[in-house]
Amino acid sequence: MKEIAVQLENLMDADLTAYGQVVGKTSGQTPDSSGDGWRCWFPLGSLEMGKELQLGLVLADLHEPLIGKVEAHPTRQELVYAMDAPVVQVVALSAERTDSAADANTARAILLQPGEGLIINAGVWHAPAFHADLDAAQYGFILAVPDPAVDELGMIPFSDGCSVRVTGQGDD
Repeated sequence: MKEIAVQLENLMDADLTAYGQVVGKTSGQTPDSSGDGWRCWFPLGSLEMGKELQLGLVLADLHEPLIGKVEAHPTRQELVYAMDAPVVQVVALSAERTDSAADANTARAILLQPGEGLIINAGVWHAPAFHADLDAAQYGFILAVPDPAVDELGMIPFSDGCSVRVTGQGDD
């Protein structure tokens, strides 16, 4: 099986327009409102869904940064956000010849620090996030209820049978 290396990128430094919307405040960004003992940055992003939203929590304990399967939600965005530790979110675009599988050559590995998130565009392929440097990390997600008229394939291999190995920043 062919393996493709994907360099880890910091969320706030990455241009992810084709993949999704960055959610997080930049360093030095002034709060939108504040009070005694609190500061708020709002809104940091928005989900465009006219449906019921479901919240989820994932305990990520993948022990090798090798991704062989991904999923996509054709009509739904998904917000993934780091909670207690940094997590890595792998995203990929559809293969040119089909929307029913991901192209490993378009894969990106995005580092989400606690308090940062990525709103993954509808139709963008993604793997479950995994911890960056620990044995395990928790992350949350928000996703609309699926449309029963839309076929979602679940976790499937990349279109060309490749796997994606995430390498750390500065690694070769």
